[in-house]
Amino acid sequence: MLFRSALSPDQRLFARGGHCVIDLVDRQGVLQKTFTWPLPQPTLAVGWSPDGQRLASASGSRVFLHEVVGKGPSLKIGRLLTTYTPSYADISAAKWSPDGSVLAVSSHAGTLSLLAPDGTTMMKRVVDVPLHAFDWTRPNSSARPNPTTLNGVAALPENGSPVAG
Repeated sequence: MLFRSALSPDQRLFARGGHCVIDLVDRQGVLQKTFTWPLPQPTLAVGWSPDGQRLASASGSRVFLHEVVGKGPSLKIGRLLTTYTPSYADISAAKWSPDGSVLAVSSHAGTLSLLAPDGTTMMKRVVDVPLHAFDWTRPNSSARPNPTTLNGVAALPENGSPVAG
């Protein structure tokens, strides 16, 4: 099973999913903290917000938005801000836009959703191929994500052919 990891904005810690946990690991690979909670399925995807104050995690068909509190050794994953349950299962990735205004979530079923920071759906698009990964593109520094057209998102389906928004 593949557990995705994400580098924190300050580039000091990786958050990685696991079996009902999120591990925080330093750049040398040393485990710094483990956060455990009762989830029905493993945490497969994680994503830091650009300001480092929120962490998205995906378990099965749910996305959890957590508050991140503190810095350095005192850093902890705080309260659960919201839960998003899309109409599809098997979430494959979750990533914040570069400005932190949108959280994109993809699925192995071929759906890409854009969420507001409060977890409400801004846009959903079915691309009809299983999505393995995606990332935000930056055509220029002034471009902002467009939740109606998927502008700024490039997806990589499992077949390897990119799908751009």
